Amino acid sequence: MRVTKRRLLLVALAAAALLLVGRVAAALYADYAWYAALDAAGLWRAKVVNTLLLRGSAWLAGTGFVFANLLAVRVSVLKLVVPRRVANLEIDAEVPGRLLVGGAALVSVGVGALLALAQDDWTTLAVARYATPFRETDPYFIKDFAFWTALLPLERAWYAWAQLALVLVSALVVTLYALTSSLRWERGALRVAGYVRRHLAVLAGLLLLLLAWSYRLERFRLLVDGGPAGYFGYVEHHALAPLFVLALITAACAVMVFWAGYVGQVRLALAGVALAIVAAVGLQPVARLLIRWNARTLSPAITEEPYLGTRARFTQRAYGVRGGLEEPDSTLAFPDLAALGGHVSVWDEATLVAAVEQGGRRRDVVAPVGWRPDATGRLEAVLAARETAADADDGTPWVAVVAGASDVDPASGTPRLATHELPRVLVQPDAAGYVVVDDAAGVLAAPPLRSGWQRLAHALAVQNLRVFVDGRGDAVPRRFVDHRGLQERVGRLAPAFRQAARPTPLLLADSLYWVVQLYSMSATYPLSQPLRVRSGGTETSGVKFFRHAATAIANAHTGRVRIYRAPQPDPLAASWMARFGRLFHDWRTAPPALRSAVPPPVEGIVAQTVALATAGGATEPPNALRLPDREREPGDSAATNSTLLPFLLPREGTLAVGLPLVGRADERLRLLVIGTGGAESRTVAVPVTPPAAAWPALADTLRDVAAASAGSAGASGARDAADLAYDEVRVLPVGDGVALLRAAYGARRDGPPTLAAVTLLAGDSLHAGTSLAEALGVAPPTNSELPDDPAALWRAMRDALQRADWRAFGDAFDRLGRVLGGRGR
Repeated sequence: MRVTKRRLLLVALAAAALLLVGRVAAALYADYAWYAALDAAGLWRAKVVNTLLLRGSAWLAGTGFVFANLLAVRVSVLKLVVPRRVANLEIDAEVPGRLLVGGAALVSVGVGALLALAQDDWTTLAVARYATPFRETDPYFIKDFAFWTALLPLERAWYAWAQLALVLVSALVVTLYALTSSLRWERGALRVAGYVRRHLAVLAGLLLLLLAWSYRLERFRLLVDGGPAGYFGYVEHHALAPLFVLALITAACAVMVFWAGYVGQVRLALAGVALAIVAAVGLQPVARLLIRWNARTLSPAITEEPYLGTRARFTQRAYGVRGGLEEPDSTLAFPDLAALGGHVSVWDEATLVAAVEQGGRRRDVVAPVGWRPDATGRLEAVLAARETAADADDGTPWVAVVAGASDVDPASGTPRLATHELPRVLVQPDAAGYVVVDDAAGVLAAPPLRSGWQRLAHALAVQNLRVFVDGRGDAVPRRFVDHRGLQERVGRLAPAFRQAARPTPLLLADSLYWVVQLYSMSATYPLSQPLRVRSGGTETSGVKFFRHAATAIANAHTGRVRIYRAPQPDPLAASWMARFGRLFHDWRTAPPALRSAVPPPVEGIVAQTVALATAGGATEPPNALRLPDREREPGDSAATNSTLLPFLLPREGTLAVGLPLVGRADERLRLLVIGTGGAESRTVAVPVTPPAAAWPALADTLRDVAAASAGSAGASGARDAADLAYDEVRVLPVGDGVALLRAAYGARRDGPPTLAAVTLLAGDSLHAGTSLAEALGVAPPTNSELPDDPAALWRAMRDALQRADWRAFGDAFDRLGRVLGGRGR
């Protein structure tokens, strides 16, 4: 009977192990199949290799460290006697030594596996392995920036792991010794055996080595994070030498403790520990106190200005504005005010979203507003929406709503909206779970479910046998679409980059795409000013290096993702792209309609603008610049980040955003930073002749004029100025100067907001009206008519053909025929 039970137990254990191994193998295969379906099998192999290297090395190191300590404890145990029952007799039996060693080995393997789980970011190792030199060094340690951005994060991760391992093993060792007579409390005193003292001395020496390692990292941290003032200054510079001396003293104390503990000199070992503690508590604070006292006797030209200048240079280098930005040219400005018509938006994002969600049919706008040039070269907004009461996983009808950026419905005062039905959307920002989809056309970027093994592997991976059963005998090919969340999908393909905070929709022909800007980011770049960056849905503070690296374009219907590299990727991004070249494409391979419709990398442009305005920390020169204060925070219900609403450059045909910079002292407008989208995105700085009034006064003037214009026109929904909401002031490049634009909206209880007034300030001229066309004094444009210029109609036909928009191509073709026919007569 006992033999039968033992066999059953062994069979059950074998079956459980087989199921576990099968589940792991199925998960690995499903993961590989997903990457292979998106042409990223090389990235999957790199992920597996780096994960094995990182966790495997942590597991081996942890297992060896734990086993060495447990073996030392085992040596102290002469014998282990346990009671054992034989028939009706109870006898004491000694546990064989080999079982004790085997048990120690088994425990070491388990604890080592737990320690390996602490190393969970394989990209940290991958970035360090694939990093290539920047060929630039810091002025203090003379280390290449590749060390700071790639190797230092890996060293920090291993230091944190070593701390965890030492604390865990020390607690385990003390607990095991306490269970024996080697470490006991007797007659009011702690009794410690000699071999226990030696063992604890070794652990104390390791702790001191770890402390010496922390001093090395602290020296690097000073360059990265600076001091209390927020930058690396005179005090931090002169604190590097004491930290180096402190690391040497602590390492010497560790060697002393090792030797003293081995030979049994307990007092000498305690003296070494005490010396390290005294050095840690006394040397560094006293050194800093002396350095600060000496700094007070020196002039700021020695103690502050050189370090502030260094920070300004490294900040501009970190955010890609070394030596300033590109010089502006005529293509980055509107020739005159009349050219603004059709190329700027009078609607902010909140108003457009409200127009769709409150426009009669109940729809939810899923993503922020996207922007694109239409077939005639005018700016229009694109919103992706779905029915409110439906479930996206059940084939919810999706629509793309298009609105002319400067068009107003004369009857209601609301945006003119055109709705385009879309095929089923599989990939979108808030998608979750997986779906099994028929793919007769073979266009989906997802693993196929052709064979029984493929269905079984995916069924085990998601623990749902219906995936295996439902696919049998189907004539139509089926595919397993997983990781449908946009950020998750892009993150799996570009794990070394940070994503933009808000992916934007893009409509080309009858297909919906998602645009996600990707950035290189580092928190360990030295000497630069930290920024707070919102990316990937979270806000990260302490960012020290931020550059636009690439643009990911995801097809919402097929799940296919193509990543296009930036024109000039930074060395950190270039090293990753060199390793995974097949994942990154040149913009010349993209369709022309896509190249012109890609939005600007807003987060990167904002970082460059802040870096350009950086001119010190504790002492600001009178001409230092800053971004003007906002009247509303981004995401406010009344208005969103309207300052960064894009405009369409008429000569380049690409989207751009403008960020104004005002003087810190007088708050007068002095600089306009323009960032463009498209395939050749760039950032330029346009000097502005300072207006007579400060920025707050200009904003108030535009608001007051808009309120007066809306009141005189009897704006719908606005009984008085208190009923109006205003977007942020936008600065637009016009000719050799700039124009300031601001819109006012009237609130309605039974519908979306309406456009109440538009005001423009160009030089000393102030223009106002209930629409942009009225403010400019031109005829209002319409979407229903195309221009009578044959060249413009030909361009419209060409653009429509490139994006396969046959309806627009036919409309332009018919119009061209009527124009040419009329001229022929």
